[in-house]
Amino acid sequence: MKKLVKIKLINWHIFVNSTIDVKDNCLIFGENGSGKSTLVDAIHYVIDGGKDVKFNTAVNIQSNKGSKRSVESYIRLKTGAEGKSYLRNGNVISHIALEFFDELNKQHSVIGVVFEIAEGTHGKPNETFYHVENASFNDSWFFSEDGKQIFNYKKMSDYLTKNSAKLNNLGNVHKEVCRNIHHALGILSEGDTYSDLLNKAIAFRPIDNVEKFVYDYLMPQKDVDLSNLKSNIRQYREIKQLVENESGKKYIRKAHVPCQRPDQCPHPSVWGNRGIDRTSRTVIAWRAPQ
Repeated sequence: MKKLVKIKLINWHIFVNSTIDVKDNCLIFGENGSGKSTLVDAIHYVIDGGKDVKFNTAVNIQSNKGSKRSVESYIRLKTGAEGKSYLRNGNVISHIALEFFDELNKQHSVIGVVFEIAEGTHGKPNETFYHVENASFNDSWFFSEDGKQIFNYKKMSDYLTKNSAKLNNLGNVHKEVCRNIHHALGILSEGDTYSDLLNKAIAFRPIDNVEKFVYDYLMPQKDVDLSNLKSNIRQYREIKQLVENESGKKYIRKAHVPCQRPDQCPHPSVWGNRGIDRTSRTVIAWRAPQ
């Protein structure tokens, strides 16, 4: 089992440079606007490889279009007030890093993402997801020696390579990134099942509709491939027929047993004058005693 033990947030909304230690079960509490959902959104974004992540659903539903949360609003620090400008302008580099501990192999590993957004650009920034095995992060991964410069992905990679740590790029396509992250974490669920449930679970809203809960979580809708279903049924029938044929042959071989006397026949209750087993309709060889 791989447990989350440490979180690093740099220029992620109100978190300018924060390292958060996690031990076993963790309770996150605080006043409104203190960053609870912001922290959970960061974890969710990395674990799901940025794929179809819906930031703080409750806030997005209750608020108007201008204050909906997005990757850009988190990085540039938009307060949510209508017409309010971003508090981070110019070129911005942001980091989310999650450190895990493998209880079986007793090894640490780091999965994270580096965001880069240029001055004057809007929309989703450039992002690079990575995985570092057998390593535990510290501030030198993310900052220059004087602490004044935040590393982009290339400088971070150069630093780790120089210090004998390998930074693995997890790809550019969300589906590929998500698959690689889940593989690194040992998540074995098929297809998008894990991602779908994670998106629904982190909704920031109480579930007050039991029927919706059952259909969304316990009985999620899935497309049925009729061609595969028909093929499976046909193969099942063929296998069933083969088993029945083999079972019949086995019974015949077992019934066709020579015996010395009628009372020694394996089917004495149906022994006839002609030496025929009327149950299996098989001739029983009977050899008269010498």
